[in-house]
Amino acid sequence: MGEYRELIKKNLPSYKIIEQLLKGKDISELESLICSSVNSSDILEEITNFNASIQVGYNNIKKECTTSNNQKCCRALNYYLDFVTANIYLSQIMGEFKPDLIVQLEEPWITRRSSNNYKCDRENDKNSILKRCIIKEIYDFHYDKDYLNENLKETNNSYDIHLNKKWCSIIRYVESSIKVKEIIITINGDQKTIKYADLPFKYKFLKSNNFINDENDDLIISIEEHRNALDNNHGQIGNMSNEHIQTKYNNDEKVIQSKNVFFVKYFLIYCYIITISPLGSYIRKKIMKKKYFEKYICKNTEDSFLPNTDNNKFNITYNS
Repeated sequence: MGEYRELIKKNLPSYKIIEQLLKGKDISELESLICSSVNSSDILEEITNFNASIQVGYNNIKKECTTSNNQKCCRALNYYLDFVTANIYLSQIMGEFKPDLIVQLEEPWITRRSSNNYKCDRENDKNSILKRCIIKEIYDFHYDKDYLNENLKETNNSYDIHLNKKWCSIIRYVESSIKVKEIIITINGDQKTIKYADLPFKYKFLKSNNFINDENDDLIISIEEHRNALDNNHGQIGNMSNEHIQTKYNNDEKVIQSKNVFFVKYFLIYCYIITISPLGSYIRKKIMKKKYFEKYICKNTEDSFLPNTDNNKFNITYNS
């Protein structure tokens, strides 16, 4: 590993489109305000100012994207909206005010994202946000990789630090919906499974996989849950150390032994009561008397049904 060098994000090719979109605005200032303020009115005013400036920037870059049929302008706008959305929901602002802030952020863009010649879709569910996050990170690396090869050959994880700052709030926001899921990335028919722990991607991971070679490559992201809970249980057992497994086995064995001791004690007490104690003698006498009376009643009942020669004669008369 070489000596650490701070990465200046403004030098990255992928940042140029964001810079043009923001039109001189510093998104980190908006982030700081959202994170530190509990007054939603201050944030509402700043979001309104940001939107007004960014609408001018978006109209300018959209002209180029429309001509080249490039989705990078849409990805830049969606990143801005996702970034601000995530920070609002992660902030200390009272929960009932957060939806109003999101409406103020999103509403001006409903009719401005797309035009007759340029389409920019936006879905607001967490899975869609995650997919956009992954797609933009892959495309950004495609733009940045030549610059990184020339300027960061022997550096530490400066690009990883940059990626973490850029994406951590969005990843944290969608965490609840993806923590138990695997992400299946499909690129030109090839599939790759990505786990939540891999997000945001690291420089080495992006470089070794080389997801796209051309900006026009078909990049499709799908999200699938783990096959079943049983797989998760097996995975947990597989991650246990031998010491933990032995402890679990010993605990289970102790439970079984305690149950066996209980039944043996119960059986011995029962034998003592029946065979030796005065209570056992009393119970045996009661049982013997009960059997005698049952036998007596049974015998008398049978006798009552025996044939009686006097009482069971039939007089049969034949007419001549």
